[in-house]
Amino acid sequence: MKKKILIDKATEVVSEKINELKSEILDLQDAMNTEGKSTVGDKHETNRAIIQNEIEQLGKQLNSHEQHLRVFSGIDFGHSHDYVESGSYVLTNKYNLFMGISLGKINVEGNDVQFVSMESPIAQALLKKKVGEEIDFHDEKIQILEIY
Repeated sequence: MKKKILIDKATEVVSEKINELKSEILDLQDAMNTEGKSTVGDKHETNRAIIQNEIEQLGKQLNSHEQHLRVFSGIDFGHSHDYVESGSYVLTNKYNLFMGISLGKINVEGNDVQFVSMESPIAQALLKKKVGEEIDFHDEKIQILEIY
């Protein structure tokens, strides 16, 4: 499977999440703006604070996903990897891994691919390893079969 196909699918998933988050933020902003002033002032202010907090949390998620799209746009699809590094697509005897961004498991053309950040334990264990090398990870032997 070509790395471009992986990134296109991940971009699609991230774009959908961005659109959902933007929609949720707009809905919350509308709710906050249309909420009538309650006779109990403290209750009204508490509800506005809760909604504002939710908007801020969704905003952080939105920023994270937008950062993912920026990272995707910077990936050189023609670059071949001799060892595991950020941007590598790594096939092992246990997992198919895309190194660089944490998105979890995404099914791409019938194959499950784990998108993992470089700070994740599995990425740290595989970092700088080459085809044929093995690591011990959570009591499992994981061997690198291919790197793209």
